[in-house]
Amino acid sequence: MPNRLCRFWQELKRRNVLRSLAVYAGSSFIILEAATIIFPRWGLPDWTIDLVLYLLILGALVNVVVAWIFDITPQGVHKTRSLAETGVIGEAETTRDSHAWRIATYISLVVIVGLIVLNVIPHNRQARAGTIDSMVILPFDNYTGDDRLEDLVSGMHSMLIGDVGRIAGLRVISPTTANVYKNTGKSIPEIASELNVRAVLDLDVMCLGDSICFQAKVITPYPEERVLWIADYKEDKSQMLNLYNRITRQIAEEVKIELSPGEEQILAQSRTVDPEAIDAYLLGDFYRERISPEFLDSAEKYYQIAIVKDPGWAEPNIGMAR
Repeated sequence: MPNRLCRFWQELKRRNVLRSLAVYAGSSFIILEAATIIFPRWGLPDWTIDLVLYLLILGALVNVVVAWIFDITPQGVHKTRSLAETGVIGEAETTRDSHAWRIATYISLVVIVGLIVLNVIPHNRQARAGTIDSMVILPFDNYTGDDRLEDLVSGMHSMLIGDVGRIAGLRVISPTTANVYKNTGKSIPEIASELNVRAVLDLDVMCLGDSICFQAKVITPYPEERVLWIADYKEDKSQMLNLYNRITRQIAEEVKIELSPGEEQILAQSRTVDPEAIDAYLLGDFYRERISPEFLDSAEKYYQIAIVKDPGWAEPNIGMAR
């Protein structure tokens, strides 16, 4: 058996299969890395990178078969003759292999194994995709044209942080810390570096009345600033809880965090809330975050209004407890 394996190995080298595989592996690595960098900038979905990987793996199998059967010479492509036809002993053929080609062959095998481990095995692929495990939700920008809505917009910011913070696999910066960066003029990479987070959610509120509409962007600053996804939302204010659940789920999907069954159940819940109760609750959150006696009194007043407007809604009672 060892003798057969030795002969098979010599035959692989004699037919230049390993040399061909070394060149193919190096080329494949460059192609895959280029696809990983370029495809997201073109707005192509993640599965296109996986498709390139699978095509390269399939191409490697084709490369091995073709290299085994055919040989490229200065005179053209010819069918490779067997050892019996050539009458050449494998050991003699081995002497024709240069030391450089042996090194290239071994490197190619390492590259192939590395590509499989990093890109094919599900556990490792998820680890690579799930490198975003922390996020800051920046204070919302008010583009409604009405400065009187600033407190409500701030309350919307605090409320979304609370919702996204329910994802156990994602560390979300608190509203108090996030609010420090309002109108600071600092860049996304600077903020991310100071807070040690891997992603930033930037949200612009366009309208806030009977309905709410805004644009949300998730941005990753590493290795360079890049928008992972961008989406526009418009919904009746009474559906705000359902909208936030949908956004929270989408954030988890985009940063490749697997939700637990309990989290899935919570985000699947549907709840319509009285719009006036939502306004009061948002103002309660706004004043509670200020943490001073007069502001806390205002927070309590607005939470009480929300409870009266919609007694079945639990969040205002939670705000009161806090």
